[in-house]
Amino acid sequence: MEFRTFVKHRRVQAICQRDDEQHYQHLEDDAQKIQQAIEGFFNDTVKGQGKVSPSLSDQRNAMLTPKHVNPFWLPTTEKMSGPEYVMDVYVDNASRVWLIDLGPARDTTDALLFTWAELDSLDADSPLEFRVLARHKRAPAKSLYHGIPYELRGERGSEALAEASKRLAEQRLG
Repeated sequence: MEFRTFVKHRRVQAICQRDDEQHYQHLEDDAQKIQQAIEGFFNDTVKGQGKVSPSLSDQRNAMLTPKHVNPFWLPTTEKMSGPEYVMDVYVDNASRVWLIDLGPARDTTDALLFTWAELDSLDADSPLEFRVLARHKRAPAKSLYHGIPYELRGERGSEALAEASKRLAEQRLG
């Protein structure tokens, strides 16, 4: 399962599931195990204490795995000391954590199950916040945010809308 991890004050401050449209019961059941795995991965591998942990070396050599650590990220992760950034990870069934992406917080990054105001309010002493989508809080599909049927999006969409309007006008005049 993929998770978005928010790092601030050189520590993991918030974690949420990446799929913000679907409830997964096992995430609620395994929340503590998942949180500990991600925090351990961050502290041992990403935080940058001048060394690469053995688990990262193993991952770096396991290039057949679809979710592996890109060796070009190693210099970046070892020196990552910015005030805040986002780390996307994959946690497998054995609680192994795989780095998918590292990026800046804010402009190009979706806060998913958090708001940026909530994340901004976290200070160095705030407890880690772990969120998964609750069964009763299912988010609407992102495709619904536009309010335009799928068939009407893109280049062909405006043509299809014009054709539909023309047919409707012809039927009214009729």
